[in-house]
Amino acid sequence: MNVRDLALVLVIPVMLLVMVTIYGYFEGSVDTSSLSTDAQTAINKTSDQTYNAYNIASILPLVVIAVLIIGILLKAFVF
Repeated sequence: MNVRDLALVLVIPVMLLVMVTIYGYFEGSVDTSSLSTDAQTAINKTSDQTYNAYNIASILPLVVIAVLIIGILLKAFVF
């Protein structure tokens, strides 16, 4: 794994967190009261799933760091 691959692995989760945060800011400011019940349900489900993904994605950088540390230790002591 070279530096470019490592940068991509670290940048992608951070970008996902930023995008979900931006979505959260805009989601509350869009007027959806004139939409049908089915559309309201779809929007609510999408918002709920987005925030669930945000909660899971906040753990992802810690997992990536742990995997990198374990990989470095294995490379140093085993291989």
